[in-house]
Amino acid sequence: MEADEITLNDGSKRIGRIVEQTPDRIIFKDPRSTLEYQRSMIAGAPARVRVAALDVFTKDELFNEKLGSVDVTTAQGNFDLALFLSQTQDFARAIQYLNDAKKIDPNFHPGEIQKMLTRLEAQKLRQDEFDYLRDIEFERNQYHYDKAIALCDGFVGKFPKAAPETKADVEKRKKNVLEMKQKAMMRANFDAFYHAADMLARSKASDRKVGLEAAKAYANGEMKTEVAEATTKAVQRSFPDMTTTESQKL
Repeated sequence: MEADEITLNDGSKRIGRIVEQTPDRIIFKDPRSTLEYQRSMIAGAPARVRVAALDVFTKDELFNEKLGSVDVTTAQGNFDLALFLSQTQDFARAIQYLNDAKKIDPNFHPGEIQKMLTRLEAQKLRQDEFDYLRDIEFERNQYHYDKAIALCDGFVGKFPKAAPETKADVEKRKKNVLEMKQKAMMRANFDAFYHAADMLARSKASDRKVGLEAAKAYANGEMKTEVAEATTKAVQRSFPDMTTTESQKL
């Protein structure tokens, strides 16, 4: 579904819904919290992005919205709702509405419903695992890379009996997050470097006390150190573990 993406002045981003806005502030909501931002804290205009529904709404919100669009007095309506709930990983409710469909009409797709019930009962037993994996996805999609990596690292300790394929999937997710973080750091470093170089060059050029030879000496010496330090400081607002050495390598 479509969602709002805002970029804060420190370069960090958030994805959710703008639920209220005035000329001075924005009320921003995601499945975990509702936050208020002064417009002065936001860089540029919000963007529209496509994300998973659970990155924007809670399971309860999705359920209540869908409930209003189906007729649960019919087997078809209950079946449609159950199918939707299985897609949003709301397994217990999905089972409930499948059973309601059976009660209303025992002859309504009995084979398909039984297969779904068998699968959903197994998934319900692993609800905590699914929720944990969803947390990893949420933090990754909110650009909270370190939180997502920490969750990946903690999966086996929390779910030691998880299936081998699930553990392998978590490792793939961690690799993906690490790659995303590296690319994001490179983009942030690139932008910060050219911004710092431009600002420092303009500042020195506007200083009428600095002659041509002094400006050349500055560009070939002191400026390099100042640009490196300014770049690192800027990137560290989003990636606190960035060092000047790493910044220069990127």
